[in-house]
Amino acid sequence: MKIIYEVNSDNVSKFEIEDEDDLFIFYQLLDLGCEVTGQTTRKVTQTAKTGSTVTNKVKAVIRIKVERIEYGTTIAISGLILHCNNPKVQTGRYHTLHVAIGDTISLYKAHWDEMDLTRMHEAANETFKSHLVILGLDGGIAKLWFISNTSVREKESIEVNIPKRKNINFKHDTQTEKFYNQIYDMIVKNVNFDNIIALVVAGNFTERNALIKSLINTAKRMKNPQIQSGIEHIVPASATNGILFVVRDVLSDPNLSNILEDCKSYKDMNCINKFNETMLKSEHLVAIGYEDIIKANEVNALKELYVADELTKICTIERRLEISHLIEELRQKNTSIRMLSSKTEAGCEVMRLGGIVAILRYELNLEDEDEGEFVEDYNSEDVDWFGTNVPQSIGDVIDVDDD
Repeated sequence: MKIIYEVNSDNVSKFEIEDEDDLFIFYQLLDLGCEVTGQTTRKVTQTAKTGSTVTNKVKAVIRIKVERIEYGTTIAISGLILHCNNPKVQTGRYHTLHVAIGDTISLYKAHWDEMDLTRMHEAANETFKSHLVILGLDGGIAKLWFISNTSVREKESIEVNIPKRKNINFKHDTQTEKFYNQIYDMIVKNVNFDNIIALVVAGNFTERNALIKSLINTAKRMKNPQIQSGIEHIVPASATNGILFVVRDVLSDPNLSNILEDCKSYKDMNCINKFNETMLKSEHLVAIGYEDIIKANEVNALKELYVADELTKICTIERRLEISHLIEELRQKNTSIRMLSSKTEAGCEVMRLGGIVAILRYELNLEDEDEGEFVEDYNSEDVDWFGTNVPQSIGDVIDVDDD
């Protein structure tokens, strides 16, 4: 995300949406009641002197007050038009502004909290822009995953029927070669080695080593500089299952710490693993849910706080302000605070626990039952948090008189 200017005296920030991660972060910044300014098209009907009407689409820069938000491949923001630079467009009418990658947007919020500023700074930090690419192997199945600062996405998959080897089996060798060639083509198509941290090939020892050897040999034979120059970025890793648990296994692998030290998702996963290990030692060394967090903070027991970003989208405005004030208070105490994306493995796990958890400085006998009003709705297994889009819309349905 390119920040054109940060929060000014009018509480307005302006930035350019550069990629899918920026689009998701912008969605996290939006609240009902805030104001968004951007370029759009609007139908305008004009009446001639003869009484005939002509409808045209005109380009305009409008400012709308947000009443509904829908997140998908773009962000659809609906609300009343407060101002427009084109006099042909009437104010006070409803409009839907579609925000996409490449757009320049201004956002007004009455209150910018610490969570908002953290999201903006992380989005603008080029250190976290690079992707980690994971190639999972299991028999004749290969899946390519892209791990970014805010999301986990399955990019492409391949499945080839490879028969078991029995003595000399030409069909096995032929199908294996076909499988490796398809993987090679998939990598050439999707992976730019200049923009990734590493390509981690995960699976059992024999499969991953054989594939890496095949990739190197094919790149030399095809004289492909893209793969040849990227060989140093190809890293083998073990996985309990090359498909089902590959993302978690790679992000939890301590042997990859030096390679993935700049990968936020890797650091986030380590934090969650640390939380789980602490909870196994003693359930009184962790706090789960907002109510327990508050009780622990009252006796200065919070050591590390983990918050999933989606929490602020589903709780009430009052609860969001309370969480924001809590974070600001803990920052002043130098308490470790980590914001996790709910579209990553680590963030998804925190959401299942209510969206906010903590490791304590010492044991506390907290109540087991969390009274937070936002926990139950998030324990549903029906929500696919690793899908292309988060199935999330905010606000009432509005009848909008534009396309």
